[in-house]
Amino acid sequence: MDKVKVYIYSAAPLGKSTHDYFLTLDMTLVGLYGMSETAATATTWDLKHSKQYSAGMPIKGMGFKIDNPDKDGVGEICMRGRPCFLGYYKNEKATREIYDSEGYVHSGDLGVLKDN
Repeated sequence: MDKVKVYIYSAAPLGKSTHDYFLTLDMTLVGLYGMSETAATATTWDLKHSKQYSAGMPIKGMGFKIDNPDKDGVGEICMRGRPCFLGYYKNEKATREIYDSEGYVHSGDLGVLKDN
């Protein structure tokens, strides 16, 4: 483990105190964001430019927006791009519900966009 530069996690966010604990052990945690509808990960990390406590930056070809943001910019995470799936197999109704008129997949997750 002495050769590992970063430790990747996904599927659920980690709190700042968890990040801070692992940093005391000299272990940098890297969060990635995505869902099966976006071919798994929709973000990537660059150790020189990404910030601690974030889910990284969009992968090439992926666009993000925050739908219905509140006063702090927190809203539903939406994505579009080639990594997004074409739709649910034999379920046009569910496909229409997850995509909006601009072609964004609605994740149902809350988040905020910040400059990395």
